[in-house]
Amino acid sequence: MSWDDLRVFLALHREGTVAGAARALGVSRSTVLRRWAALEAATTTLFERTPEGVVLTGAGERLLPSAERVEGEALAAERAIAGADEGLRGSLEVTLFDIAGPLLAPAFQELMEAHPEMDLRLVSSDRLRSLRRREADLAIRGTDAPSPELFGRKIGRPSTGASTTWTARSSGTTSPSSAP
Repeated sequence: MSWDDLRVFLALHREGTVAGAARALGVSRSTVLRRWAALEAATTTLFERTPEGVVLTGAGERLLPSAERVEGEALAAERAIAGADEGLRGSLEVTLFDIAGPLLAPAFQELMEAHPEMDLRLVSSDRLRSLRRREADLAIRGTDAPSPELFGRKIGRPSTGASTTWTARSSGTTSPSSAP
């Protein structure tokens, strides 16, 4: 049983159709069908065809946890060697909402200092740039609900408190620690 066959198995399970699996893997439908047939010829029937697509058989259900572990190990191996012999390089375009730029500037500065061969381009705008259409590589957005096709992670919470500088200006008092 090869990793390529297990990738097709997992894609068929996750997508539920041959066409969906082919799309997810970036291969043709015939490649998915061929690998599916090879896997079942070497083992047993893993999927049943239904009018809606494919569903796992009992044997497929038993194979699923092992296939997911193999996938996890393969991805861990890729991460372990990716970039091991070189630092980050190339271009990275980040789109972010207007107020995020100043808040994240120290982190971006640290990234650039750690990886001087990286070309970081920040695009700060109210217009949402599409990751799907490759208008940006990474998006930092102020939302509790990212688009379903995107992966989202909470990186912070907006502060509602006034800054020391604003407080000092508004009250008419300044001190060396709060002066602009």
